[in-house]
Order: sequence, then C-alpha cells, then structure tokens
Amino acid sequence: MYRFNKLLVALDFSSSDNSVLAYASHIARLADSGKVYFVHVTQNFEISQEIRNQYPALNEPLDEYALNRMNNLTEKFFAGNDKADLHFEVSEGDQISNILRMIKIKDIDLVLVGKTGDYVLGEKLARKAPCSVLSVPDGIQPFYKNIAVGCDFSANCLDAMDVARAFTISAKLKSFSCLHVYDVPSGYYKTGKTYEDFAEIIKNNATHQFIAMLKQLDMQNINPDLELILDKKPAQAIDQFVQKSGSDLLIVGARGRDKGAGILLGSITEQLIRAANIPVLAVKKKGTGLDILEAILSR
Repeated sequence: MYRFNKLLVALDFSSSDNSVLAYASHIARLADSGKVYFVHVTQNFEISQEIRNQYPALNEPLDEYALNRMNNLTEKFFAGNDKADLHFEVSEGDQISNILRMIKIKDIDLVLVGKTGDYVLGEKLARKAPCSVLSVPDGIQPFYKNIAVGCDFSANCLDAMDVARAFTISAKLKSFSCLHVYDVPSGYYKTGKTYEDFAEIIKNNATHQFIAMLKQLDMQNINPDLELILDKKPAQAIDQFVQKSGSDLLIVGARGRDKGAGILLGSITEQLIRAANIPVLAVKKKGTGLDILEAILSR
C-alpha cells in the first residue's frame, strides 16, 4: 500500500473517532505512511454572554482545546509508531470545503472519516476529493477476514483490486471476493434468445473479462473468487451480499461519470458508502478531478 504515504484523518469528537483512529493507525503501519494529518473543523456559533458567564470554559480558545483533545485521542493509537510524522490542524467554517482544501495543500493520498447517523461525510468527500476515501462506521475495528471488491472490469476496478490484494496479504488471507452485478438488456428478445439464455451469455462474458483482468495484475498467490449476481440494482445487491457473507471491508473503484468529471463518483459507490454497515474504501487514482476541485475551492 505504497500509495497511502500521506493520510488525513477527520475527527469530529464523536463516538466514531476511536474507530477512525484505529483504522488510521493500522493503515499507517501497513503502508509505512510518512505523514498523518489530523483535522478538526469547528463552526463558530454566537453564544450569549449570560451563557458564557455560566460556563467559563466557553471563553477558552477553541483551537487550543481541540488541539489538546486531538493529541490525547491519538496518543494511544499511534504510540510506538516512530515512522509516521503526526500533524494536527484546527480550522473554522464549512467542514467539506476545509477538508478538501487541506487535501489539496497537503497532497493527501487517503482520507479517513467516521460514519455516524444520517450525515455521511465519507460520501460527500469521496464525491469531490482527488484521492481515495475510507468511511468507517462507529464501533468498527481494523480486523478483517472477508474482503469484498465491487468489480466492473474497468481501469478503476484494477486500482481497487490492487488495494484489495494489499489488504489481503496484510491480513494473511488467501483470497477475497470480487462482486460483479449484471443484468439482461431490455431488448434481449431481438436476438432470438430467451431471458435465461441471454443472462447466461452475459455471465460467461463477465467470467472471461475477469480472467483477462487478473492477467494485468500481480496477485502474488492471492486467488480472488468471482461472485456473479444477476440483479437490476447493483448497490442493493452488493450490500445484501456483504451482509450475508459477513464481509468486513468493502473496496470499490471510484469512477467519474465522464472523462471531464472524474471527480464525481458513480451513484452506485455513493449508495454503498451510505448504506453499508462496514468500512467502505473508495479507491480513486490520486489527482483525479483536481482541476474541478480547484474550481470549487476558488468560488
């Protein structure tokens, strides 16, 4: 996992911070990450003097409090990791804009964020960030025995497979699951084939594509299993497989909707980040959509 040299960890002082920090420490060790940045974004709310008088702690500088708290939170997770250079940042304003700006300035390879409640920061960041994003649900620890990869045989899928191979080797596993969801086109009957016949044709074609894709990768004795799922709703089908199989890490290749908008994820990836109850790693080639990000930040 050489590509994850610079990590950015978003902390919001919620219950999910422990899970995010555990994963950040784990990945930093696996990837020999050189730098790990921790960021907390605050919003400035107007507080009446009466309340300030009642609670004097509110008069203390917020950035100083946040820095101290981040130091205390990270200490137990990164103790003994002398290779990673740790940095702490506190900023004020819009959370997404501040984190995106830091990603660009610090040349980040991987962003790690928590997932709590209905607000899914990982989905919003992965849609715009020019790097990979890992969304970690509350209460999850970096222990995995069943890794799954969403597979569409694209160049983005190759990147996701490469990362899955690295995680599989680090966990000393022999395999991981490649999930490909396919469907039968509406005009299949024009070919003279039955629905079942055409479904079998598409299934066989997917198998050939999978074999061809594996030849482009150095799997290092890892033998991925191909799971072919016939379904009209890819995100729902993948999420159901992940739940039934007991998968504990889902890796997907982040794909733009067109060549000029590589910064935008497909709706399937967004749905998976939002719905899955396990960590979802959206793998994106570093720098993808950087021009669009600069345009967003300059507004």
